[in-house]
Amino acid sequence: MKYCPSCQIKYADDDLRFCLQDGTGLLDYADNAPAPTVDWSEKETVVRQKPVTSAFEPSRPTQGARFEPEAKKSNAFPAIIVTVVVMCVVFGGIIAAWKM
Repeated sequence: MKYCPSCQIKYADDDLRFCLQDGTGLLDYADNAPAPTVDWSEKETVVRQKPVTSAFEPSRPTQGARFEPEAKKSNAFPAIIVTVVVMCVVFGGIIAAWKM
């Protein structure tokens, strides 16, 4: 059995070397009467979480709602126009060169 010289707590576990309350080195206790380790009834430590202060709140779909992504706008029309103009210039050049 060991005890703490600063807070006078007795420990039944002989493997302990330091006080569990204040960290002071334990000394051997002369009395051989078995005594349980003292249990300090401390309140449970609760970690306070920071409040959310973000202005962004993600939207949550309601139950049964389907999520459908927005359709992307097609850039095909300008590409088609550019292709037609280029083909006209190329074929026009070929026809002009053939007639000469």
